[in-house]
Amino acid sequence: GTMRLSLHPIPGTSINPLAITSDRKADPPLLESSSFSAHLRILPLLKGEIAVASLVAHHPTLNLHRYADGHTNLPDLSKPADGSAGSASPSTKSGGQVSLSKLRIEGGTLRLVDEMVLPGKTVTTSLENVDIALDGYAPGRPFALKLETVLPPKGSGFLQMSGTLALPPDGGGKAAGETNLEVQLKKFQPSAFSPYFQSLLGFTPPAGSASGALHARAWLGSSPHGRWELEKDGSVAETLELRGVALRAACGA
Repeated sequence: GTMRLSLHPIPGTSINPLAITSDRKADPPLLESSSFSAHLRILPLLKGEIAVASLVAHHPTLNLHRYADGHTNLPDLSKPADGSAGSASPSTKSGGQVSLSKLRIEGGTLRLVDEMVLPGKTVTTSLENVDIALDGYAPGRPFALKLETVLPPKGSGFLQMSGTLALPPDGGGKAAGETNLEVQLKKFQPSAFSPYFQSLLGFTPPAGSASGALHARAWLGSSPHGRWELEKDGSVAETLELRGVALRAACGA
């Protein structure tokens, strides 16, 4: 499409439209958007850091793919530019971090093709009319997040989530702050996400729908293998309305 560059007040570019290919030739484009703009801060680049002042995308489509070995089609930003591992000098090992002051996604589509959640099967999940606002993201720091999306099956319900998210480090350790999220659901059908219920929770969800609100607070941590854990006591307050749900009684000898 058409690219425009600007230098004032912050260097940036806008592209209308934009397409970014995947590293894997068989995959569809990683990202397509009717319009896209990005602005970078100059001074952090001198320290080897990428500080994004803003990213704005209108009607983007993000095609994510998680392969059976756990890898994804997302680029690995932690690797040195030459692709070698462990080649960074001591003076540059602390660099290479990516921070994002402002992210806005409007009217997006998220499509996830997952070959790992159920071994031997490929599961495709799509979210449409996705709006995302993210502020103040940097590794090891809490950041603000707001998300709204229509839920599958298409047009059946919606999800709204807002609050502060503090992610634990990938290599193990405690998050730098508390995660505090409010979630609203309308006509959420758990059966549409059955593979993830089976993989993560060990059961198949019932048919029917759920509506309600949830407020969760927790301190997160991670094991050296990347598994998320609760580090401190948390709290969950919720209101829930179930429709057309049939719960099975537990059977025992």
